[in-house]
Amino acid sequence: MKFLDDLKEGTILKIENKEYAVIAMNFYVTETNSKDYYAKVLLSNHHCLCIDPNNSKTLDFGYELKPFAKKEKFPKTISFNGHKYIFVEKDYQMVLKHVLGDQLAMEGECLFTNHINIDDETETISMGYIPRTKTRADMYLKNIEFKKIKVIK
Repeated sequence: MKFLDDLKEGTILKIENKEYAVIAMNFYVTETNSKDYYAKVLLSNHHCLCIDPNNSKTLDFGYELKPFAKKEKFPKTISFNGHKYIFVEKDYQMVLKHVLGDQLAMEGECLFTNHINIDDETETISMGYIPRTKTRADMYLKNIEFKKIKVIK
C-alpha cells in the first residue's frame, strides 16, 4: 500500500486538523488469522493508526486510554464518554515485521479484546495486555476515511 510505503520516522501527518509525527510502525498478524497482516503506526501525543492494507478507503485512528481493568481482565461491556461498548472478539496479536522507528515503543505481542460502540459501529475500544511489560494497552479507535489524512512532510 502506497500510503504505508511513503511513511518514514518523523513524517508529519495532519489528521482532523491536528498534526502528528510518525514514531514507529509494525506489521502484525493474529493467532486466529496469521495470513492477513495489518499495520499499526505509532504517532506523537499517544495516538495511532491501525491500517488494513487491503482497505484503501478507511482506517482506524485513535488514542491511548487509561486502563479499564487490571492485568489480563477484560470486561464484556464498557462505558466510555456516555456510550456503551460491547465485546466482539478476543485474540492474540503477534509481530510479523518491525518496519520503522523504535521497536520498543510499539506494543509488540498482545492479548486483546475489541468492543464496539452499540450506537456507532465506527467506534471501537481495543483493550490489550502486553505480557512482555505486564502492562495494559487500551485504545479508543474511530474508523475514518483515508482522504481525511494529509501528509505534510
